[in-house]
Amino acid sequence: MTFKKKKLSHYESAKTGILGENGTDVAKKYLAYKAKNTVVFFVLVSLLSLFIGFVGFVALAQVSGVKLELVLPTIVTKTLPFLKAEASKPEKLNILLTGVGGAGHEGTDLTDTIILASVNRRTKTVSMLSLPRDLYVEIPTSRGNSYGKVNEIYQRNLKNSTPELAMKSLADKVTEITGEPVDKYLNIDFSGFKKFVDVLGGVEIDVPEDLVDFEYPDENWGYQTFRIKKGFQALSGDTALKYVRSRHSTSDFDRSVRQQLVLRAIKDKLFSIDALTSPTKLSTLYSTVTGHIKTDLQFDEIIELAFFAKDLKSSNMLSFNLNDGCFQSVSFCQVGGFLYTPLREQFGGMSVLLTEGATATNVSEYSVIRKFANFIYNYPELFLENQEITLVNATKYTGLANNLAMELKKYGFNVPEKKSISSTKDTIAQSEIRHVWNAEALIGVAPDSATLRALQLYLGLPARAESAVKYTELVGPQIEIILGTDAKSVLP
Repeated sequence: MTFKKKKLSHYESAKTGILGENGTDVAKKYLAYKAKNTVVFFVLVSLLSLFIGFVGFVALAQVSGVKLELVLPTIVTKTLPFLKAEASKPEKLNILLTGVGGAGHEGTDLTDTIILASVNRRTKTVSMLSLPRDLYVEIPTSRGNSYGKVNEIYQRNLKNSTPELAMKSLADKVTEITGEPVDKYLNIDFSGFKKFVDVLGGVEIDVPEDLVDFEYPDENWGYQTFRIKKGFQALSGDTALKYVRSRHSTSDFDRSVRQQLVLRAIKDKLFSIDALTSPTKLSTLYSTVTGHIKTDLQFDEIIELAFFAKDLKSSNMLSFNLNDGCFQSVSFCQVGGFLYTPLREQFGGMSVLLTEGATATNVSEYSVIRKFANFIYNYPELFLENQEITLVNATKYTGLANNLAMELKKYGFNVPEKKSISSTKDTIAQSEIRHVWNAEALIGVAPDSATLRALQLYLGLPARAESAVKYTELVGPQIEIILGTDAKSVLP
């Protein structure tokens, strides 16, 4: 990886009937939890998609002969003739996406958004894992190692290094945490979001209900009141950003819905006839976006990504985060729930996050995250297949299947929330994975399915094809994990 700075000219709960009367409330609470810290994620991904989408449109227009009367960099005209030629390229391209506040904002160089996105050319998927800014890590610098939050790595290294080397320090830490290499980086200044919407001429939103926020930050250590009425509204860049950021009078879940509304409105406006047939607007859009992005992606790589994104199904964009949403007391686990919040006094009063198995004296324990990241980046079909999995306890140990179900959910396996766990008095010595498969008719779960391969990797159990599931009460699931008498000794 060469870091050369350049300004481009399921939800699945594990309640299994144990949550009781308050189960629905708990589920809603932690569905809302998933939206925590999603404002910067939303702005980053929307700006990135707009950038790639815009450049992609320009490229496609040039290839198809549409005359935009737009002055493009010379490298574009040299690159475009070769775009359709298949080149020998790696299966994956891992891009570190970071977002900073930029000049005029508190924490100018803090990377409050850190996402490792992997473009998989074989599976036609994009897998993204977001690292929380409060994750406590060891921070390497030119003056020796120290400790702090992961969002401080870039800022601290900037003090005695170049932006390229500072970004490489962050990339190295992301690799240490996830086990995945970083090929390229893209750093975005969020203030470009407002400018971009304004250049589009604003966006139109059908606001579903009145919104009043008496504590919206005024960027001067105080508050202002933000109001917006129900109905069709034309939003400027400033109003659009307030609409997606406001959270004091509603829930995080409501906020995520608003973000989706604005994102769709931006995309609709960007790819409307008015936006794309105006050479002046195209040129302004281009300069607006590129002025807020620093990357070592080459222009031909950006163009390739645009072509890739053009045919990418929305269902093939897989998004995950790390969180502390796993609660043994209520048998509830959110996908990615591998973190916990330690006592503040252990960290000088700071509120931080640690990984399962990590302690105040050993913060660099990332084995569970690496396993999770391996599934995300190297088994993306696992989440597309979304095969239902049931568990059968053939042991004398109560709760063994329930505990395993919770762990599987954390890694993103699809264990139905009801009737997914059963027991049997049959004597079964060896634990194994059984799946329905008819080789002649090619019906069922194929032996080479990503779900089976991932399960075998995680559990270390053999898989056996059957004509039908034996113990499952549900109609639909075609994979059974049988916990035999050897389960305690063979399970992870």
